[in-house]
Amino acid sequence: MHSLRSRLLLSHTLPLLLITPLMGIVLVFVLETKLILVNLSRQMEGEALLIADIARDYPEMWRVPAQAQLFVYRFNPDVTAELTLLQPDGRLWSSPNPGDLSRQQKIVSHPGLPATGGVTATVVVSYSQDLDADVIAPVVGANGDVVGVIRLTRELASVYHRFERLRYLIAWVLLPGLLLGLLIGLTLAITLERPLEQLAQSIQQVTSEDELVTLPERGPQEVQLVVRSFNTLIERLHIVKVARRQLLTNLVHELARPLSALRAALHALQSGADADEKFRAYLLTGMVAELQGLQRLLDDLLQFYQGTVGMVQLNRRPTVLSEWLPICLSTWQQEAEQKGLVCQAMIPNNLSTPLIDPDRLSQALGNLLSNAIKYTPAGGTVSVVAEADEDEFRVSVNDTGPGIDPQEQERIFEPFYRMNSNLYSGHGLGLGLTIVRDIVAAHGGRVEVESTPGRGSQFTLRLPIN
Repeated sequence: MHSLRSRLLLSHTLPLLLITPLMGIVLVFVLETKLILVNLSRQMEGEALLIADIARDYPEMWRVPAQAQLFVYRFNPDVTAELTLLQPDGRLWSSPNPGDLSRQQKIVSHPGLPATGGVTATVVVSYSQDLDADVIAPVVGANGDVVGVIRLTRELASVYHRFERLRYLIAWVLLPGLLLGLLIGLTLAITLERPLEQLAQSIQQVTSEDELVTLPERGPQEVQLVVRSFNTLIERLHIVKVARRQLLTNLVHELARPLSALRAALHALQSGADADEKFRAYLLTGMVAELQGLQRLLDDLLQFYQGTVGMVQLNRRPTVLSEWLPICLSTWQQEAEQKGLVCQAMIPNNLSTPLIDPDRLSQALGNLLSNAIKYTPAGGTVSVVAEADEDEFRVSVNDTGPGIDPQEQERIFEPFYRMNSNLYSGHGLGLGLTIVRDIVAAHGGRVEVESTPGRGSQFTLRLPIN
């Protein structure tokens, strides 16, 4: 009883084991008492009333025993029970059995015969301890007095023998139903147990670092819901597993280049390159740049970790967008011009003053501008457009770069994802857009992207005013 299958089987079959025999007993009882015995009683009542009506035409037989005996011999073969005649006081008057003649004039005990010696005016049916059915019907004379009593007696042994056959028949009918119920219960138990067993095995595989495999959604709706949730978990674990591999791959790639450059610069300095002041300054400047690049990688990883564990904390304060945006864009305008790009900014003077974290949003906007400048070829254009209404303000970053394929636009916000195109083979961990999404989401906003391959891209930050 420790397995789920045995408990489910018991839960399905125990009601059948209890209810089926009980229903059989109730069915037999109802058939015996409410159907067969009732019909038998009605049949005997009808025969007794018919014989009593005929007996009214023979009043002399209640005075002459021989005529009474002839009456009994005449009608006894035509009725389903044994016919006897009684006097109004209950004395036996005539019987088809010769042995009963010795008891003639003996008082017969019957519920329909009162102790005072009279008889009831209606038909009375009773059942004796000897499994006999008795029916008595009064015979009323011409003057309205009861002149005799018609008594029909039938042994119920043969009827109960039929009941036994009926019981066996009902048992043989209920037994296949009980076996069928056991089979259905076993099938349902196996059907319910099997997906749960597969789910348990799959969970063990997850904990043992085996291959992550989704399960077919079978069984009852509740089990399907559990399996569906497990499959969703497996898909997310698979994404995390792939992302972890990408992270390691990207880290190895991003750390190898600056470390190699630093090692080469240190080797040059140790080999006497520091004697040339210009060359030494050049090497030190390059080393600082590589260290700054490593610091940016660490900042991106820290920012991604904080967004993953829900630790993006905002320092909101009223910020005048018309004043904050030009300051935020100034550094990137110089970088764009150094690359030979046309940098444009359209910022109205009447923008609202929402509660935002300007430092976090500067980081998000900087990631978008960095990508736009990085992937837009010389002679292209990078523009920033800001606008606002009563509910939200929007900042769009547009470029004339290579654009993004529609199939990849849904994945560019995934951590560590890098597009396959050679045009996007630049450095980085693939976390920039993920960080942008997390910062904007922390403000209650969203990021939208519109891009056409070969015609550039537009990223829009939509943030609520309140």
